[in-house]
Amino acid sequence: MTLARCIFSLAFVASLVAAQPSFAKRAAPVPVAPLVVGETTFRVAHSPLGLVEAVDTKSGNPLWTKQIYVTRYDPALERDVQDRFITGLRAEDGGIIVTVEGGGEYLLNRGSLEVTRREAQPKSETQSKPETQSKPEALPKRDTLPRAKASPKAGS
Repeated sequence: MTLARCIFSLAFVASLVAAQPSFAKRAAPVPVAPLVVGETTFRVAHSPLGLVEAVDTKSGNPLWTKQIYVTRYDPALERDVQDRFITGLRAEDGGIIVTVEGGGEYLLNRGSLEVTRREAQPKSETQSKPETQSKPEALPKRDTLPRAKASPKAGS
């Protein structure tokens, strides 16, 4: 009788643990405040697609939507840990600076809607040796991020 009670109790506890909600592997991105420049409001969609939308401030009518970057996913890794979200918008020299998780920055030209990647600014005065620094790759015309270089295979 005692063994039956233990098994029942263990099965009951196991069912409670299995019923618990699962948790995401990363925190939700922080919402980005809209940026108003003249009569245009720039907003960020709350998604990893890298979209910026321009809206007429007075009427609220959408003017355009532009994809700032494309995330290339590695199928060997979990997708949610590879997602990148826009973390900030600011106006600068006829364009909008779009800051992305991980410190990346893009310049969106408000006139032509052309997107260019900006080189990240060093955070401290100490820099690594010149031979270990890599030059940033140029973006292809379709505004995609450069693919990470594969490490050399063993034995080649």
